[in-house]
Amino acid sequence: MWSVDYLFKNTVRRSPEKTAIVDPQSGDRLTYADVDSEVTDIAAGLRNIGVEKGDRVAISLPNVPKHILLALAIQRLGAVAVPFDPRVSKSKFRHFVTDSKPEVLVFGDSIEDHVLALREELTCDTFVSATEPPASDIYSYEDLKQPTDEPIHVTVDPDDLSVIQYSSGTTGKPKGVEITHRVGVNRVFLHLLSQEPFDEETMLGEIPICHTIGFHANLLTVIAAGGTYIPMREINPELCLELIQREEVTMLHEIPVMYEHLLGAAQEADIDPSDCFESVEFVVSSSAPIGTDLFADIKEIIDPDYIYNTYGMSEIYPPYSKVNLRNKDDHQLFGYADTPDIRLVEIGSRDPTAEVEPGEEGEFIVRSDSPGAFDGYWSDHKDAAEEIEDGWYFSGDGCVETGSGYYKLTGRLDNRIKFVGENIYPENVESVLLTHPSVQQSSVVGVEHDEFGEVPKAFVRVDDSAVTAEELEQFCVDSDELEDHKRPREFEFVDEVPDSGLL
Repeated sequence: MWSVDYLFKNTVRRSPEKTAIVDPQSGDRLTYADVDSEVTDIAAGLRNIGVEKGDRVAISLPNVPKHILLALAIQRLGAVAVPFDPRVSKSKFRHFVTDSKPEVLVFGDSIEDHVLALREELTCDTFVSATEPPASDIYSYEDLKQPTDEPIHVTVDPDDLSVIQYSSGTTGKPKGVEITHRVGVNRVFLHLLSQEPFDEETMLGEIPICHTIGFHANLLTVIAAGGTYIPMREINPELCLELIQREEVTMLHEIPVMYEHLLGAAQEADIDPSDCFESVEFVVSSSAPIGTDLFADIKEIIDPDYIYNTYGMSEIYPPYSKVNLRNKDDHQLFGYADTPDIRLVEIGSRDPTAEVEPGEEGEFIVRSDSPGAFDGYWSDHKDAAEEIEDGWYFSGDGCVETGSGYYKLTGRLDNRIKFVGENIYPENVESVLLTHPSVQQSSVVGVEHDEFGEVPKAFVRVDDSAVTAEELEQFCVDSDELEDHKRPREFEFVDEVPDSGLL
């Protein structure tokens, strides 16, 4: 009973005629009954090509209806979804497939070249193309749709694997995070219960479904509440503005830079905010805290009833109640410090009993048996055990408990840059660089410096070859978000930047 498919079927029974998915590309609208029928047909097709309970099906597709239907069909069969970003490099693609050893790989055109180049060395029996199959022995997505009137009955235990989601791999190779049906459903409930009433919301789905935020906190949470999900295959602020108005979107859940792009597009289009964002009630931010200027713009321009920072990771979705920042002045708060499953302990101590006092920075740790905790890493359970001490998972994130009883994130501890004894967190510098109109991606690291010990160095990908290091450095100097000593002292322009660490 405690399964992702049961969660979905429960909504189908309650609201069969409610719109579940709106496809921005085709304009198609699928009700929950439509989705249920499609999911059954695809599950039958997967079964016909040999997929059984417990088999792994890799998905390398953007946020499109096909991805959603396929993911739900895999859950119905009791198989295991292995989604990963279709924009990854060839080496990461090879690692994902070699590590997970899927029985089936479903891919789109954006990664087709990798599939064809590496196909002979990949440990996968069956390939399925979501577009035109590039070879005669590759199935098409349409081949998976086997119309049937027979329901699919598979007994799924709550502790059976539901999905393997790969971590960002900012250090070492990405790891396959095992999430059971019980934990997947728990993550949905934790998200529903941790904020103000979540009803039949209409949400733009920009955060990739291959991440736990995209799959559990967004897609499955909307499904559980009987809402409408609008999958976005790519970041397109202009289209988002159009959809917000046309579909009366009530909830936005983005990373901060997406909000920057959205508000920038609204300003360029000279749109009256009262018309464009009138329907938006919830603004939720993941991956990094909302910055000071962005926080003010969201309050003034979007003007939602609720503003939340969300904290979590692929491994663990911590059980806490979110703080509505609508009437708060501190934009970095993310939760109430009142749960026994979470502690802040002395940095580097590896001691769950070494708790720090309010106001003192500590490492954020979570009980490893908390409701949203992962089962282990797919290919190395020993590696997962090394991150747990006496039943506590050490997140590697710095955090402070404020005097008012809130949690406030400071940054990744292993990425700290030591500037004459001062801590500089790369994600804070990266968030400023990403507000520059020409910067598409950024990654900041510490490099040795004779005078200061360490200084920030920024790797950036830009869409304008005329942008210079001097311009970006001055942009950081002029920013109210960044103290002068935290600005990058070196810049390197690159074609590909390491993953951001998004959930």
